[in-house]
Amino acid sequence: MKRRYELNLYTPDQYNDLQEHLGHMASRGWMLERMEQHFLVYRQNVSSPVHYAVAFHPEVGDMDSLRTPALEFYEDLCRQAQWRLVDAWSKYPQIQVYATRQRDPVPLQTDLATHWAVMEDWMEKRYWPKVQGDTAFGSLANLLLAAFALLWVVQGELSILQKILLIGLCSLLMIQVIRHFFTLVHVQFWMERARRARETGAPGPVGRQSWWYWGLTRLLLTLAGAELLLFLLYLGWNSPVQLVGFSLLLLANVLSAWLSGKLRRHLRWQETSAPLNWSIFLTANILMVLFLVWILNRVF
Repeated sequence: MKRRYELNLYTPDQYNDLQEHLGHMASRGWMLERMEQHFLVYRQNVSSPVHYAVAFHPEVGDMDSLRTPALEFYEDLCRQAQWRLVDAWSKYPQIQVYATRQRDPVPLQTDLATHWAVMEDWMEKRYWPKVQGDTAFGSLANLLLAAFALLWVVQGELSILQKILLIGLCSLLMIQVIRHFFTLVHVQFWMERARRARETGAPGPVGRQSWWYWGLTRLLLTLAGAELLLFLLYLGWNSPVQLVGFSLLLLANVLSAWLSGKLRRHLRWQETSAPLNWSIFLTANILMVLFLVWILNRVF
């Protein structure tokens, strides 16, 4: 069976964009199979109209089991309305994706006041703290690295290619800072509109993202790819041995991240407690870090 992997650039507040995109992919013959940490995985199928919907469960923790009586009861109710559970979002396990082939499906949530209350609760409990942390610590780290790189460009005796690499790195870091702050403002605005919709019945947030945010994200990915390619060419030109070593280290990091995501996903679908899942997950990640350090010492 053919599969297709697509980089998942969506965030939880863009659920309408995500639902429409999944439906568009189904019309082209690609059905969503699972949602991994950073990728949407499709399997090839007969193209047909499919509607997708997301359900939010604020009570679910990051490493809680997804085999609880409450979640299974909710799944049974959805099944009675002909909605089939596809998967839970690996990055945000509180979000589950459902699919149906009905032409005019019954919405998963028919009471709008309850709908906005659940969404607001999830945003405040699970998403907003992460956005605040990413903005505060991520932006500070990016600004410090950008300042250090710029200082190196100004004061260091570097070749033209080295200066281009450092200036490109500064650009990447500053774009990421802008993206962090835009996400912070957007989520805060989203929560205010959801709260107003719950309390007064006013129209809620639309669950979409602005076109320029998408443009900024794509620009960031394009520059990051170009920067990595240029860096690899620089290493290959100056030291083929270092190029091989860096490539092996990069491959080991990608592999460890993939294995970590697989383990997290597997643990969540077991009937085990969150403390036990965290213990297994952290132990496995410590072993992978030690393995990466060993590779680093052997290569460099």
